[in-house]
Amino acid sequence: MRRKQWVIAAGIALWLSLPAIARETGTSDPISLKSAIEAALTNNPGLHALKYKVKASSQTAKSKFRHHFGSINAFASYSFLNDHQVLRPMSKEMMSGGLGSLPFERNQLHYGLVFNLPLYLGGQLYSGIRIARLQAKKTAALLQGTRWTVRFNVTSLYAAGQALNVVNRALEDMITALKHTRDRLTMMVKEGKRPDIDRLKVVETLEATKSSLSEARSRLTNVKAMLLAVMGRDPDKNVRLAPEGHDLPHLQFNENYLKKIIEQTSVVRQARIAWEQADHAVGLALSSFIPHLYAFANWMQHYGPSEKSPLNTWALGLSVNIPILSGGSRFADLSAAKQRRNAAWEALKLARLKAAARLKAALADYKATHEQLVSARARLAAGTEAARIEQIRYDTGAGTIEDLLRARAREEGAKAELARTISGIMTAGERVNMTVEKEVIR
Repeated sequence: MRRKQWVIAAGIALWLSLPAIARETGTSDPISLKSAIEAALTNNPGLHALKYKVKASSQTAKSKFRHHFGSINAFASYSFLNDHQVLRPMSKEMMSGGLGSLPFERNQLHYGLVFNLPLYLGGQLYSGIRIARLQAKKTAALLQGTRWTVRFNVTSLYAAGQALNVVNRALEDMITALKHTRDRLTMMVKEGKRPDIDRLKVVETLEATKSSLSEARSRLTNVKAMLLAVMGRDPDKNVRLAPEGHDLPHLQFNENYLKKIIEQTSVVRQARIAWEQADHAVGLALSSFIPHLYAFANWMQHYGPSEKSPLNTWALGLSVNIPILSGGSRFADLSAAKQRRNAAWEALKLARLKAAARLKAALADYKATHEQLVSARARLAAGTEAARIEQIRYDTGAGTIEDLLRARAREEGAKAELARTISGIMTAGERVNMTVEKEVIR
């Protein structure tokens, strides 16, 4: 009785856990393209890594800025000397009692605080802060561009998976039709109505189609695994793609608008920021020619065994560091910084040209896929009708088995081509979005 109750309880627990298991393996409901993109933008490890880099760059910029506030350091030192020496620095006030009144000690402990404040460094701090802040912006721009790249990868993989689903179904339908034809021919051969060569040709085509189906299924498995990886999920899990939709993406803006917004894309922004960093690096190199001014303060305690209480000293002051000679290295550094600035400017111009070229190529590819769609649909309609006619001709004895098999192969190829064309339209449209980093095609 107890064992029966345990079995019932286990069965109920398993039944309750089925929805969660289905969700974990991705077999409950088909995932839409929108859901796949959202999952990738949320879970992709590469995006997470870039987010951490953005935060790190921001903290680095804050660290550079806080150098304005100076620094306070505590220190301590102990020494055992060969002779008794003065415990604290000599001063006029201490000399009033004569040398014998000075605090001499062999065991000496010194401790205290030191404060340093940079007052003027010739622009070194300012340039360093600007470069660090620009680096944070540059990393943020890289994150923005990577998000669009991840979105494009998801869309292209998703569209490829949908196309392979269609190809698999077309191959499965063809296999079913070929099996039916094979069975009919087997009976007709036994009755002497058809030669056995017709049956063998169908069997050959059937086995070749099975091989193509195995290859298509393998490719689909590979595409799904890559899609799950981009989404930040375990590639060993399964995922079902929603059936392909009938609404194809269309361009929502004119080309002149796209050419204007290309300047704000992450690739161009990163190149522009790199040039600004190089420009500030020139200022950083120039600062090595300019005197540096610091303020300082210290408070010290000096203790020895013969003293009842520590002796203290303090000081306030200004220090200036004037560069005079460094073997010409500063001139070389300045020249190198200027050359890097020139290189960054040329890189910015090249980034703009490449962005414009990518946009033109993406738009041309997008238009071409729409033109191919018309041809693919016409080809499918013609192939379907031709296969139907060849089937009738073969059934009535007016056509050969070769004509029928070729017609069916053309029909299967037309279905696959239409699926690939639709996939190409989705991929080409998302490539335009990735190029301008804005959803202009939807």
